Amino acid sequence: MKKIIYVFTIFAIILSVGCSIIEPNNDLNTFQPNRIGSIEPTVTTTVPEETHTPPTAQPSPEPTKPPPTMPPSRGMVALTFDDGPSPYTDKILDLLEQYDGRATFFVVGNRLDSYRDTLIRAVNLGNEIANHSQTHVRLTSLSDNEVVSEIQSASAAIESITGISLPIYRPPFGITDERIVNISTELGYGIVKWTLDPLDWRDRDADIIYYRIMSQVEDGSVILLHDIHQTTAQAMERVIPSLIEQDFQLVTVSELLNHRNGGLEAGSIYGSYCAWKIWD
Repeated sequence: MKKIIYVFTIFAIILSVGCSIIEPNNDLNTFQPNRIGSIEPTVTTTVPEETHTPPTAQPSPEPTKPPPTMPPSRGMVALTFDDGPSPYTDKILDLLEQYDGRATFFVVGNRLDSYRDTLIRAVNLGNEIANHSQTHVRLTSLSDNEVVSEIQSASAAIESITGISLPIYRPPFGITDERIVNISTELGYGIVKWTLDPLDWRDRDADIIYYRIMSQVEDGSVILLHDIHQTTAQAMERVIPSLIEQDFQLVTVSELLNHRNGGLEAGSIYGSYCAWKIWD
């Protein structure tokens, strides 16, 4: 008889414990799943419908600096750098950032994939990235279709990285003719050349480059430079602070043209073509 009572007691205890384990917790926030099998409590509750926001494209890089103020009383100079990007471009960006200046980089489309971070940094600092053709070939030597491809391919490469495509470009070597101007007009591009050429591509000497710029620079100058040369980057270590000391604002080509000329119409040319100066 004692054995029967003992067995019955044990059975009652097991039944009681088991019921307490599978009893759902009324606090849904602290509910823990059933640990002794696959049985889980059925809980009826109203859950708000989850709303899904459709995916959106990643935003394009935007300048991290506030929009520049350009006092009309101060002279403006546009430093422009052709043929890059290159390993020396970031050094120039360092200097522009240090002295709160901006510039325009006329880049070659087939070089861009290796310098994506540099391009994005340049845009974030307020500089502009403009078209210098896809392969840096003399446009006047090409067919109409090839000219169109050179311009449009470079613009597409720039836009794929920066999200920005400007309505200006600089033809390689600055060479154009009536046919190139007509094609540019049809495509909606203005042509930017330059007003001051220190021949940094020919004379790889930082001191000579510095002297030629500082002896000729004036309000409204568009200076032709090439960031593929180390000596050009070295020259900028003196040129940029010297221009600031002379109270020039270092602006992009678009800023200068918009401020002084109201922009540049498609097919219009700003600057000189191969107006070489005979330097001492």
